Amino acid sequence: MPLKKVAMAIMLMLVGLGSASGTVRAQDLQSQLVGPWALVSLVNTRPDGTQVQPYGPGVRGVMTLLPTGHFTVVIVRPDLPKYAANNRLQGTADEYQATVHGSLAYFGKYAVDGDKLTLVIDSSSYPNWNGETQTRTIKLVGDDMEMLVSTPTLGGRSVVMWKRLK
Repeated sequence: MPLKKVAMAIMLMLVGLGSASGTVRAQDLQSQLVGPWALVSLVNTRPDGTQVQPYGPGVRGVMTLLPTGHFTVVIVRPDLPKYAANNRLQGTADEYQATVHGSLAYFGKYAVDGDKLTLVIDSSSYPNWNGETQTRTIKLVGDDMEMLVSTPTLGGRSVVMWKRLK
């Protein structure tokens, strides 16, 4: 077999191996994402370029990705005021407003494709997201995950940092 044909055959085999390993990497990434994640930070960049921490510094939250393809996310401000009535159904207008402004929860199903995490939101404390499909770009380095959200509730874009819980 002429040298050019041998080189071409080797190149085609390597390309085939490369795409097969790409598939394995996507499957590996999905399995690496499974489990609980603690929220480290959330920074929103508004359309005018200004940056805000919508839930304040010290934001708390958790994301759980199950092997079944289901997920939950809960985000809460650390300084939510307690309700004076000590009953969540008897809050004042200010207490309810603080709760709505200081928390977000949603759940549904997820899938991973390359560096994209696609969420099909079943239900959310922000009802405009109910039934939506949203995609986040993720970067995983060890137990740290950076997530770019192009559809945050505030508009603009958000960068969310997560740390694997152990």
